[in-house]
Order: sequence, then structure tokens, then C-alpha cells
Amino acid sequence: MKFRNIIGILIIIFLMVGINFFSSQTATESDKLSTRIAKVIVVKLGIISDKESKDDSHPVIKKADHIVRKIAHFSIYFTLALIIFIFIYFQSKKVVSSFLLSWIITTVYAMFDEYYQTFIEGRGGEIRDVIIDSFGALCATLLALILMKNLRKNK
Repeated sequence: MKFRNIIGILIIIFLMVGINFFSSQTATESDKLSTRIAKVIVVKLGIISDKESKDDSHPVIKKADHIVRKIAHFSIYFTLALIIFIFIYFQSKKVVSSFLLSWIITTVYAMFDEYYQTFIEGRGGEIRDVIIDSFGALCATLLALILMKNLRKNK
């Protein structure tokens, strides 16, 4: 097996383990992390003051927390799908197959991840999150598909 194949597999495994790590957090742990990130963002953007950010139930923090969580879903599955696409493409040199396989693999992983969360204290699987994850994967694979087709045309 070539070194780049091993690196590709390790990156994919690392991303999947990272996703699983965050999915393994209890609802309380997960909420603390995303709320902390949301607070930093809204304070840095000047939306609320540092003093106002002390209240976790502040409506701006609650809304920002929700947005942070959904952007995280989209982004991590975008990244995972893109890495899987690149890995498959370098193996097969088939753009459409790489697109389909990477999107399917990532979407199925998102489904299993949401199902896994149903076993974690205070967590639940959300169809909405699978849709966001799958959309992130679709955007990544469509972007890769378009870029690869354009690169092939220019050769």
C-alpha cells in the first residue's frame, strides 16, 4: 500500500474518531462546549457585552449556540466527504464514482452517528442533523466534482 493511501485512510479515520468523540459527549458536556464557543463569537462580534454573556440563557447566546452546532455539523461532514472523495478519486480516477461513493459513505456515517447518539445520556438522534450532515457532504462532493471536471477539461 502506498504511503499516500495510508495517510488518506488515517485522515479519514481521524475525522471519524473526532466525530465520534463529540457524539460521545453527554448533552451537558456538548452544550457547555457549544455555548462557550457561541459566547466568544457574539462577544467578539460586539453583539452582546462580556457582562451579558455571563447569562447562558440570553436569547442571543441560545440562537448563536444553535447556529454554531449546525455549522459544526455541516463543516465536519463537508470535510469528511471531501477527504473521502479525494481518497477514492486517487484510487479510481473516476470522478462520478468518487462523487457518489463519498457522498453515500458520509451520509451513511451521519445516520449511524445520529443513531449512536440515542445511547448517550441526554442526547438524541435528529433527522434534521442527518440532513445537514448530508447536505454538507453533498456540497463538498459537488464542489470536488465540478473542480475535477474543470481540471480534466483544461488538460
